[in-house]
Amino acid sequence: GISQSAIALLESGRNQTTTKIFELAEALETTPNWLLKGEIATSQYSVVGNQFKVNQNDYFGNDSSEIGLKYSLLKKHNLDTKYLNFHSITDNSMSPTLNIKDSILYITNSNQPIENQIFLILRNSQVICRRLVLGFDNNWIYRCDNRDKIQYADQFMRQEDKILGRVCFTAGFI
Repeated sequence: GISQSAIALLESGRNQTTTKIFELAEALETTPNWLLKGEIATSQYSVVGNQFKVNQNDYFGNDSSEIGLKYSLLKKHNLDTKYLNFHSITDNSMSPTLNIKDSILYITNSNQPIENQIFLILRNSQVICRRLVLGFDNNWIYRCDNRDKIQYADQFMRQEDKILGRVCFTAGFI
C-alpha cells in the first residue's frame, strides 16, 4: 500500500513521516520505534491490529517500574531475578547520573558497601539513592552526584541505616 518512491524517500531520510508506519513495521517484522529511531529489537513485539504488544514472558519487571528487562540480558550478566527489584528516583540528588522518575534495578543481596558504587539506602523510613565513598577516617559517606553540594551535601553512614541493594541498571528519558 506504499509506492516505491515513498519508500525511497523514507529510506533516504528526505521524508521522515508516514501514515503507514505500522504496516511498514509489520511487513518488515519490526517495530515503529526501530524504523523511526533505531530502538528496540524485532523479537520484542508482536503486532495486534495497529498496536505492538510486548511479550511479557521474555521480560522481568514488576508493578513498581515502567520498564522490563529481557531475561536473556539478566542471564548474560549473571543476575538472579529473585535478588532483583526496581525503584524510581524521586529527587535530583544523583543528577546528572540519575534524574527524577528514572527507573533503577538493584540487587537486594548486594548490601555490603563497595567504593564508588551507587546503592539504595533506607534511612529514617525514607529510601535514598547515593554513591558510597570511603572517608579518610574509614567511615562510609553517602555522596550525591549533583554538583549543588549545599542542597545535596555528603552524609555519613549511620548504624541504623539499612542498605537495600546495589544499583546495577538505570533507565530514563532524556
